[in-house]
Amino acid sequence: MIVCSFNARGLGSRVKRRKICDVVTTENIDFLSIQETKMEVISDCFIRSLWESSDCDWAYLPTVGNSGRILSIWNKVKASLVFTFIGDGFVGGVSVPDVYKRQSDILMSKMGFGEGLWCVMGDFNSVIDHHERRGLGVNVDGGRNSEMAGFDTFLNSLELIDLPLIGRRFTWFHPNGVSMSRLDRMLISSSWFDVWGAPSVWVLSRDVADHCPFVLRYSSFDWGPKPFRFNNFWLQNRDFKEVVTKAWESQQLEGWIGFRLKERFKGLKVVIKEWSRITHGVDERKKKTLISEIMALDL
Repeated sequence: MIVCSFNARGLGSRVKRRKICDVVTTENIDFLSIQETKMEVISDCFIRSLWESSDCDWAYLPTVGNSGRILSIWNKVKASLVFTFIGDGFVGGVSVPDVYKRQSDILMSKMGFGEGLWCVMGDFNSVIDHHERRGLGVNVDGGRNSEMAGFDTFLNSLELIDLPLIGRRFTWFHPNGVSMSRLDRMLISSSWFDVWGAPSVWVLSRDVADHCPFVLRYSSFDWGPKPFRFNNFWLQNRDFKEVVTKAWESQQLEGWIGFRLKERFKGLKVVIKEWSRITHGVDERKKKTLISEIMALDL
């Protein structure tokens, strides 16, 4: 499940809608949360300008006054809507001009629905300490004010994992280029890892708004065919030379010499990999176990 969140500061601009559509296509987004749409009415036709495929559903918290509100769109092939709940400040995402009330509403909603796969994302309009803010309004002595402490308490109460950012340290930038903050976050439940694996949050470039879009990605990329790796410890096995010799001499090939040489190496690779699996399979399993134990250490 690839998730994206973006405080667009309004969707009236065709350039912004094109930007969002490009992100959805490029990143293969499954769920999109847009904060501050500043749109009174949303239609299926308008959704197509953000999500080119027709295989999508959406939910919307309408604009009230100058408050931006939220639009959520998801791939209905990847996910089926069981039910939706909408509150004052959230619908699958978070946009919180009235910080304390919205935090309370979100917390009560999560407690009410209980355990499950949770992904809470959006513009929280708060930071937990001075390290998440730079420029104007930063406490010189590095201490936390009551708002920071309250926001930190709220995040801990959610009992979700606050994922670190990759790519950029801050998600909001003032036009003056001096002030910047990490106002946007993505939090997931521990059970999320069991279903979709270990994710990372990547902050994308900022070009059409003062907030950066950010994406929940996974490391399961297709890097192409796995390269053949020669292990030196094979040479210590007295049977290795005989295996290689028989495999090389048993191949009867026709064609020009370059083609025959290439095909011989391909055939040899298959034989060696199978021989290694049978002969050193236990060693490979031991190595993987040791690597897992090392990764589990709290260094």
